Amino acid sequence: MGWSPKLAVGAWVVGMQADRFMPKGYREFVPTEEKIRRVGSVPGVTGIELTFPVDFTTLKASEVAELLKQNSLAATDIGLNIFGDVRWKRGSFSNRDDSARRAAIDTALAAVEAARVIEAEGLRMWMGQDGFDYPFQVDYRRQRELLIEGFREVASAAPDLRVDIEYKLKEPRAHSLIDNASKAILFAQEVGLPNMGVIIDFGHALMSKENAAEVASLALQYDLLAGVHFNDAYGDWDDDLIPGTLNLFEALEFLCVLRQADYQGWLTLDSFPFREDPVEAVKLSIRNTQGLIEMANRIDLEALKKAQETMDAVATQEVIRKVLFAN
Repeated sequence: MGWSPKLAVGAWVVGMQADRFMPKGYREFVPTEEKIRRVGSVPGVTGIELTFPVDFTTLKASEVAELLKQNSLAATDIGLNIFGDVRWKRGSFSNRDDSARRAAIDTALAAVEAARVIEAEGLRMWMGQDGFDYPFQVDYRRQRELLIEGFREVASAAPDLRVDIEYKLKEPRAHSLIDNASKAILFAQEVGLPNMGVIIDFGHALMSKENAAEVASLALQYDLLAGVHFNDAYGDWDDDLIPGTLNLFEALEFLCVLRQADYQGWLTLDSFPFREDPVEAVKLSIRNTQGLIEMANRIDLEALKKAQETMDAVATQEVIRKVLFAN
């Protein structure tokens, strides 16, 4: 059968899908129970990533846990929304306003309790508002110190869970404090607690002009790769498109690195099908992902390693083309 990572879907993928041009959403509001049902209906998917507090506003954590059980889904990380409230327009954990910063940390601590109830593996922390827009706007060192202090408090309160940092180049801020894989790895080390991890989003890596396979290898080397968000993008923005529709070679190399490391974590679909039927888009995304995994399993790793010793691009491409082309 070969390497077979666990496949999950972010609950937002099958939600209403809003952007700044359509803030009311491209479709009607989708309650948490329906998002769980939709994800559970997709063949091959065994996990779901929920968002706190968004997916817990009308349901108790115990009710969410029961819905997951009914739909045969495991909870992956809980994504933390501490970026979508005006209180955090200048930052969450790095906010210089003590009350705003405290509210963000308290929200994370509440998410820890919800994660325990639904048996999630941890928290995914994407610090969307923690950054800056102009030169001289912030004290970079102090912002970083505050961010580290906030993560230490949350991770210390949840030794039974992972606390994972997800990096992104920018958006909604012009610059994010944690904007590439190296900074994310350094940040996790600076927090200095054993339950810290790093989430790599394939599209974010492209956006940061990184080679996704290389940064996955780096995170694995430091034993920090805690999860993967999978999608596709043109590389100049976080397009969150269906996997395997654009960067086929890069996606295949990314999965090959994960296979070589026998990565057993979640491969979570993170896409935004604004104008497509969300369930059909998820089904296609999962089939594409499964197809890419199958191709990664067909790569002759021994031949690839031998070819890489030559550092000759033609030699390595000859190994890879055998899984892509018939001639």
